Parts: sequence; structure tokens; C-alpha cells
Amino acid sequence: MTQTLLQHSSALRDIRLSVLGFHREERLSPPVDIEAMRRKIEHEAYRRGVATATEACEERVRVLREEIELKHRQEVGVYLEQLSQKMSSQLAERMEILEKALLQLTVEAVAKIVGSLPITVDVIEASLRETLGAALGTPVLRVMLNPEDLKMLENASYSEIRSQCAARGIQMVPDSAVDRGGCLVETQSGFVDGLRSSRIASFSSALEGA
Repeated sequence: MTQTLLQHSSALRDIRLSVLGFHREERLSPPVDIEAMRRKIEHEAYRRGVATATEACEERVRVLREEIELKHRQEVGVYLEQLSQKMSSQLAERMEILEKALLQLTVEAVAKIVGSLPITVDVIEASLRETLGAALGTPVLRVMLNPEDLKMLENASYSEIRSQCAARGIQMVPDSAVDRGGCLVETQSGFVDGLRSSRIASFSSALEGA
């Protein structure tokens, strides 16, 4: 009996000590820092806000960059197209000027070559033959030659074209307006131009029209 009471007393003592120790631990636990928790929450919210704003700003910058680059490419494309058209126009103008200059040089060269050819009886007869052939079928009244050319024909021992003109009753007359190596043939319907200068002009016109 005594032993049982001692055991109960010991148990009660342990319970009391345990309860006293629990309350002591409660009293020793540090208080919760509400201000620190608030600051922590605010800091976390600020960090998330900054991250969200930064992401939105970067996205906006990316969109603006793409828009600027697209506009720049379009403007560059328009500029290059305008530049190409301008260069093409300038090139066409320069080519036209160059072609005219080359044409003029060609005509001048031909004129010099023709002008430098020696005037012979054969050259005069060839000019007369060609011009009279152009007047074929139309009555010819007379042929006008440069005085020096006519003199060469008259002094020639034989001239086939002179004989043909005499046989057809075509008169040969001197005319200082006719250049050497050329002739004018007068018919009932007008004149057939066999001048050297006219042939050079026709050659020039043919080149321009080519």
C-alpha cells in the first residue's frame, strides 16, 4: 500500500513538473515579428511586380524594334527602287547622248571618206547612171553637173553615158551648185537628186532610224 502511494506521488510529481516545464517553454518562446513578416511580404510583392514590369517592358521594346526594323526595310526598299529608276533614267539619257555623238561621228567620217575619194570619169558616170536609172520611165530634159565634172566628161576620149544622153536628146549643162561627183536630173515631173551631200544626208537619216 505504501509502495503504491509512493508510485502515485512520483507520477503526480512528474506530471506537475512536465506541466510547469511546458508553461516555462511557452513563456520562453520568442514573440512573432509581425513587422518583419509585413516587410518580407512587401519585398516579395515588389520583386514580383518589378519582374512583371520588366518582362512587359522588354516585350514592348521587342515589338517596337520589330516595327522600326520593318519600317526601315520598307523605306530602304522604296529608296533603292527610286534610286534604281533614277539611275536607269540617267543611263538612258547618257546612252541617247552617246548614240547621237557616235552617229554624228559616223556621218562625219563617211562624209570625209566620200569627200576624199578622187573624182574620175568612172565616178561621174556611175553617179549619172544611178540617177538616170531612178528617173526611168519619166522623160528626162537635162542633166546638171559640176562644171569641172562636165569638163572631164567632155575631154574623155570615150564616155558611154555621154553617148547615151546624146542619143536620148538629154542636154548636159554645168551648174556650180552641184557638188563634185554628183548630179541633178531634171525630168518633166521634177528633179531627181543625185548629189553626194544628199546621199550622205540619206545615210544619216537611215542611221537615226535604225
